[in-house]
Amino acid sequence: MEWSDPGPEDVGPMAISSETVPGGVRKIRVSGALELAGRDRLRAAFLAALDARPEAIVVDLTEVGFCDTTGIEALVRLDIGGRESGVPVRMRPSKSLARVLELSGLCEVLDLVPVTPGVVVSEKQR
Repeated sequence: MEWSDPGPEDVGPMAISSETVPGGVRKIRVSGALELAGRDRLRAAFLAALDARPEAIVVDLTEVGFCDTTGIEALVRLDIGGRESGVPVRMRPSKSLARVLELSGLCEVLDLVPVTPGVVVSEKQR
């Protein structure tokens, strides 16, 4: 029996939606595969959210089933863009994505919001 991690073909293409929620927070919801093919769409959604001048941006990644290095880079760039704009960016990763961020050390850099017990969160949230 052969075992392999899911790839982008197993989880489907990336889908993005956004909305403003109470408190002036802009929420960007991402699902599917976070990879090269969707990087520019995520960036465009983020820039549109910044244009709305929100109090904060929450990136909901709880339905991301696959994330490659391009996706990780995109998340880091969102964090940098938020810092440069003075808008806090909080990310809510799926359990598997939280594990990748933990292994890469990015859970200490990104502002992660816990989803379920046991999911690593950044020092900012503790």
